[in-house]
Amino acid sequence: MKTQSVASLKKENGAVLVIGLMILLLATLVAVSAMTDANLQEKMAANSQNTNRAFQAAESAVDNQITSVVNGSTGMLTSSINQYLNNGTNWPTVSVALSDTDITSGITLRVIKERTLSIGDSMSSEEGTSKLVSYVYEMTAESELAGSKAAKTVVQGFEYN
Repeated sequence: MKTQSVASLKKENGAVLVIGLMILLLATLVAVSAMTDANLQEKMAANSQNTNRAFQAAESAVDNQITSVVNGSTGMLTSSINQYLNNGTNWPTVSVALSDTDITSGITLRVIKERTLSIGDSMSSEEGTSKLVSYVYEMTAESELAGSKAAKTVVQGFEYN
């Protein structure tokens, strides 16, 4: 077996140790950077999911309200028409209860214009009147997710006579 003498060991400069420490430092920086990037990606994914939930809630609120109107609930339409005819700006607003309890949604309904029905437009026999008028509405749904800044607004237009 060979052994090194003490004199030959004193000539070593420790280059391997310095290079090893530099590689370790570089590996640590890469790991920290990767963890920071992963954390940022997770936050972006959560924000996207929250925004999507708010959008879906707003869409659902609009759908619920239009279904309500189609099924005969016209109180909000009547209030909107009264505001329009009186040049009002206090448009009717209603909160919409959804199954997701951490999302709040509200609907605002305003009349955009009055339209006189022309020849070729149809009305049911129950809607007969001397003045054939329909109204063009704009329904705005706003939803917000509690505990985050995720919020979405959906605007839907429709005509009803």
